[in-house]
Amino acid sequence: MESTLRTLSTLTSPLETTLKGSSLEDSPEEWLNGLLRVKLEEVLGAPLAPEEDVRWRFVEHSLETLSVLRDQIVEESRGSDGIQIKGAAPLLSVQNQKCITSLLQLILGMGIVPYLIKGVGLALEKRSKYVEVFAKQGDIPVEKKRIRIAFVTNSLLDLSRGPEELAAIIITKNFGDILAALIQLGYAPLSKPKEQPDPSGFIMTPEL
Repeated sequence: MESTLRTLSTLTSPLETTLKGSSLEDSPEEWLNGLLRVKLEEVLGAPLAPEEDVRWRFVEHSLETLSVLRDQIVEESRGSDGIQIKGAAPLLSVQNQKCITSLLQLILGMGIVPYLIKGVGLALEKRSKYVEVFAKQGDIPVEKKRIRIAFVTNSLLDLSRGPEELAAIIITKNFGDILAALIQLGYAPLSKPKEQPDPSGFIMTPEL
């Protein structure tokens, strides 16, 4: 479990103010992508392809790491007979909890918030500038947006079914964005069928 916690720490460690290869001409989004690439390559131990969507890869790897941590907490909470020990001492320190909270904010900022329809959830302009930079995305097909928000939401709900100390961090601190994603997935309208097939796929709503 220590190795997994170290990975989480690397993913959420304070962002450096400078980055080799970056320049003053880089936009905040380009600068951020470079930082995320460095972090991912460090934890994966291999370079990413130049065309890799580093923000989405970061979200995927972060969820994978949290899933591994969930399984490790469950395993270490069992006694020698394999039965879950009731009232066992928490395995996550305060620092561990802060690290997970920070990672969840990054996951939501790049995996749910960018894909919320206007009017669903807390408006981007009411969030911190930090979240606003993370939430800016390139041109992504609407069907891919729906797939991504569904994947992240399902992953977080699955993680929340795990140990109580992990579930509490996920649900109590991020309930608003998770609920907004569920509402959108359940009620966002799809466009009416067209007489001529549209190669770009369906449209969830005109505002998306």
